[in-house]
Amino acid sequence: MSLATDAHIGVYREGLDARLVLFSDCEHGPYMGSVVGLVDERGDAYPPLERQAAFGDALGVYYRYFR
Repeated sequence: MSLATDAHIGVYREGLDARLVLFSDCEHGPYMGSVVGLVDERGDAYPPLERQAAFGDALGVYYRYFR
């Protein structure tokens, strides 16, 4: 369901696990995978991140933001 052009809500269900998901890009979201890589061969962030924010899977909330 779309709340606005850049705010969408949905339900993700796999087995007994059910989650309410909020996402901004209806064409590509919600993304349920993991980030494959944000580092170069030395382990340095690539490209350098302007901002990174995240908090873990607690109380049904999981959030990651990279810029």
